[in-house]
Amino acid sequence: MIRSAFSDGDAMISVFPSFEGGIHLIRVENKERRLIVHSTVKSKTAAELIEQAVFHFKQWKSWMFMPWMPNLEVHLIAKPVILQSSWSQIL
Repeated sequence: MIRSAFSDGDAMISVFPSFEGGIHLIRVENKERRLIVHSTVKSKTAAELIEQAVFHFKQWKSWMFMPWMPNLEVHLIAKPVILQSSWSQIL
């Protein structure tokens, strides 16, 4: 379950609790009609966390996902996300 979310204006960064006691940060952004997902989550629940992050991004930018809009491809990039003080908390 998502703990909180941040935005840098274009992307949504979802924060999920980790079973190891830390947190997982997953960044989702729209670039050239693609959803780019930055994540280094390697737990058993990685696919579920990424799916939740994409779901919350679609809720946040719902106008981009109307039925008449073309579907966006999801591309996963194994890149760490580091929390920044300049991000705005949105959830």
